[in-house]
Parts: sequence; C-alpha cells; structure tokens
Amino acid sequence: MTCGQSLYQLLNLPLPTITQQGLSSSAEPRAIFIYGGSTASGIYGIQFAKLSGLVVLTTASPHNFEYLRSLGADAVFDYHSDVETLASEIKKHTNGNLTITWDCRPGPDSGRLCALAMSDHEKGMYATLQPRTPRNYLHGTNPMVDTGFTIGYTVFGEPFTRAGRRYEARPEDAAFAKDFWESAQELLDAGKIKIPRLETNRGGSGLLGITHGLEDSRLGKVSGRKLVYTFD
Repeated sequence: MTCGQSLYQLLNLPLPTITQQGLSSSAEPRAIFIYGGSTASGIYGIQFAKLSGLVVLTTASPHNFEYLRSLGADAVFDYHSDVETLASEIKKHTNGNLTITWDCRPGPDSGRLCALAMSDHEKGMYATLQPRTPRNYLHGTNPMVDTGFTIGYTVFGEPFTRAGRRYEARPEDAAFAKDFWESAQELLDAGKIKIPRLETNRGGSGLLGITHGLEDSRLGKVSGRKLVYTFD
C-alpha cells in the first residue's frame, strides 16, 4: 500500500495491468530513482515502476545488485558512494532529465542526493516516507524540486494521531486503497509481482526473535529480505 500511495497517488505514474506491454518503442521511457531499493518498499517499488513502463534506477549494497536487477532495476548504484559523485552518476545516466524520486530509506543525505540528481531545468517531485519533511526541504539544494510524503494509515479513511501529529480523514485514500489492493492482488496472482525474499526466525522465534529482528532493522542490518517470525 505504501508503494501504491507513493507511486500512483503522489507521483501519478500510470497504473500497471496484467496485460500491459509497457511503452511503445517510439516513446522515450521516463526514469525514476528509488533510494533504498533493497528495503521492502523499494523491492515492490522497482517492480511496480517497471510494470508501469519506467526506467528504474536504485541504490543498494553491492551484494544486492543482482537481486534488484532480477526484479527489473535497470541500474543499481552503491549507496555507500560519496553523495556528489553518486548524484553525478545518476544525472549522467538520465541525461539530466530525472524529475521523480522516491526515498524509501530517508536519512541525512538521501534527500540531498535525490535533489542533486534531479533536473535543474524541469520541475520535479521528491516523494518520501518521512512525514515530518517540510515541503521546501530541498529547495536550497535544487529549487526545481518539490517534496511530498505519504503515510499508510490514511488508507482507513479515518482521522488518526501519530508521533504527536494529527492527520485528518482522507476518504480518497481509502477509495484508492480498495482499487489498488484488487489490482495488486491480480498482479501477484499472475506472477508479475514477487514478494521480498523471506528469512524466518532470525535471532529466535516468538517475541524474543521479533525484538532481535527489530533491533537489526534499526541498525540497518536487514536488506533484500523480509523478516518473518513464528510462535511455537
């Protein structure tokens, strides 16, 4: 759902279908840069964006490069690289025409990297999973870039409070979620979308294992897979 909200509500990409064949050969594919390609959201984002006919660029550690390419990523960059160098490589790859980015792992440098990599002559959108990111967050780095965020809880169409911030009801998000869940299920059933690789009971089963897994996630030790825990 996070992927659906970000790519199709916020960034307004064309929704994929089971029978979709991608863009015509005469059309120049649009590019998207997904920061954090080996996160669960990034793994889904790569596949959905590819099905929507986009050229997909992403970041990961080198040991995940081939995995992400197998999901449809056209170019994968090492996120450990220097921000300016990496931004220059992405900008060169997209001929300076990148206008949409999705940050699946917001951090101190990820937003700046996205802004530097984006076009400096055409309006663009930086989508993020960080609700507290201000709309003018990146204007100092690239004045052509606007900022937007999504938060999954709006799919229920009811008001809620999270981290001390109140969010009003968004019935349009609930309506979108219903349609997106149905189309996503069809793509899953048809084998067009693959779930992340699963790892069972890292650090043990039950609540003890979950605590271990949450700590590994917090420390950035989980990538390219989803942790699953059982209760014996």
